[in-house]
Amino acid sequence: MRAPKVAVSVLATLVLLCAGAFARKHVPVPSELMQAKSVYILNAAASSKDARECAEELSTWGRFKLVSDPKDADVIFRLSSGIVNGGMRVTNTSVSSTLNYMVTIQVLQRASGNVLWSDTRAQQLFSSAAKSVVKELRKRVAEQDKAEGKAN
Repeated sequence: MRAPKVAVSVLATLVLLCAGAFARKHVPVPSELMQAKSVYILNAAASSKDARECAEELSTWGRFKLVSDPKDADVIFRLSSGIVNGGMRVTNTSVSSTLNYMVTIQVLQRASGNVLWSDTRAQQLFSSAAKSVVKELRKRVAEQDKAEGKAN
């Protein structure tokens, strides 16, 4: 009789541990990024359109002051892009490969150059990949501010 109780107890513990592991969707945004007030956009290998759209989305957000000199920035948004093979598409009449234009934004701590946060998104037909990355960061920061009891 003791063995089933132990098994149920172990199973319940495993379920709770797994639930706890999946409860937090993302690692926390580093404090250096949460506390940053100014940003410089470094277009390392993306299009000028991607850099402009990143700047527009950051301006819309209003959390950061955009600066024109990296020395004046707390963090640097480094944009890069590339073409990635998206796999094969098969229809009744043809087989074709899909290429995806991907945009990556790495947020760097200016003083050290360490990557604080990074995300990559595929360009969609009617949406901007650069804006999508900034919106994801905005969402994560808002979630963390809410969890820490701070106003957005």
